[in-house]
Amino acid sequence: KVTELEHELEQLQLQVSEAVKTPVQVIYRTVEGISRQEGLTEEVRNALSVIIQSLSSSNLYEPAFASELRSFDSLDDATREWLNVELSVRKGAAVLPARQRPAIGSTPRSSSFTSSGKLLQDGQAEGTAGTSLLQDAMGDPGTGPGDLASRQSRGLDRDDAFYLAEADVDFATLQSWSCNMYRDESEDRLLALFALFLEDFDLIEEFALDRGRLRRFLRQVRKRYKANPYHNFRHVWDVTQACYHFLTFCKAADLLSSLEVLSLLISALCHDLDHPGLNNVFLVNTGAELAILYNDISVLENHHVCVLFKLLQQDELNFLCDLPRPQFQTLRRLVINNILATDVARFHVEICTKFGAIVPAFDKENPEHRGLLLQMLMKAGDISNPCRPFETAKYWAESLFLETFAQGDLERQLDLPVSPMMDRETVQLPQSQINFVKFVVMPMYKSLCDLLPAITPIIELLNSNSAEWKSRITPTSPSSSTESVAAARDDESKPRLTSSPRE
Repeated sequence: KVTELEHELEQLQLQVSEAVKTPVQVIYRTVEGISRQEGLTEEVRNALSVIIQSLSSSNLYEPAFASELRSFDSLDDATREWLNVELSVRKGAAVLPARQRPAIGSTPRSSSFTSSGKLLQDGQAEGTAGTSLLQDAMGDPGTGPGDLASRQSRGLDRDDAFYLAEADVDFATLQSWSCNMYRDESEDRLLALFALFLEDFDLIEEFALDRGRLRRFLRQVRKRYKANPYHNFRHVWDVTQACYHFLTFCKAADLLSSLEVLSLLISALCHDLDHPGLNNVFLVNTGAELAILYNDISVLENHHVCVLFKLLQQDELNFLCDLPRPQFQTLRRLVINNILATDVARFHVEICTKFGAIVPAFDKENPEHRGLLLQMLMKAGDISNPCRPFETAKYWAESLFLETFAQGDLERQLDLPVSPMMDRETVQLPQSQINFVKFVVMPMYKSLCDLLPAITPIIELLNSNSAEWKSRITPTSPSSSTESVAAARDDESKPRLTSSPRE
């Protein structure tokens, strides 16, 4: 009796063990079993040993950067360090030991951006400086040309103004990759055009979205973006338009459900809500309140999601109020996954690796496959600037460097290590763009192109832009070249909304 009971328990334990095996565990045990077979050559046995060691790793998606980067002799030190910090998944944020961090609360809280992208401190003024760089994350975002009082005074708080007079553009133009709103269009108009993205997929009707709440929600979203040189409302609208291009011109929507399309458009518009103009590493290294709140993990990305859903908790802003609860829960999960995917340091390698593995057998009936596609589209939109026509790509690159150099200045002021690619004294814009495209943007877009062939012209544009950046590399010192960025802004033309001939 005892022997039979022990045998039954052993069988039950085996069944439970088999039931909870992950695919990696199955592969691991299979390879391990093969390695124990007799007659294997030493070469095969060693190869299997390497595979077993890799499968035992705590992070399967971290590539061997040290050996890979050594093959690029011409890679500058700044780019090498940046790649190790940004794409080495195990590291995540480069957290300083506690004794090297500034005391919590010691970071200047009155910092703001000047027109040249440098920081003003202690009440200094230069014309109309931007919103406080380090103000409370959930504080009053302030007022601007899009606030309600201003709109009412201009007679713009009417339905027809929001949906018609400000939305006089055709969908073909909005779908164009050269669609360019970054300088010339009012933010009120951009809000109206976002509503057209939803209309194009009949999402407002299909999900019974409340138009009045949608208008109020969009205005609050716009107010939650600070006056940063790069991470501002115009940036997220540009990202949203890129995602709209992928969905329409590149036919990605054919592989997604309507709810997933809605999740992507919402995610794109809200993916940088309340961005302080500083990155995760800085917030962690200075012990910022947000870093404490989110335990140093995807600090900004978690905060962006939080701000979004706090807005939706307000009844007058919840344009999703008529969604059945299961649908809302699914939408929330998708939006969270989409926005968290924009944390390059934590998820870029993992998501791109997983997506590359499923592309040959992509199944649009598989929700996991569609989820990975959503994350890739969100990420591709977020880093789409280098892919745009060159003058647009150049503008956004300069905007980003105004912001990152300001962080580097602040890090130097606080006696912190200056983050890679944020030191105005060492970084050259052209070379940085070439390397960013080579190591991050191009591999990702090529992977997407395997599933969405209509992305091919974007890859051709990437190659063209890289050649143009290469032609602009000069022996000029980095500091002199970067200081000219703000001055060049005043002389730039303002491209209008146009459609590219190639489309």
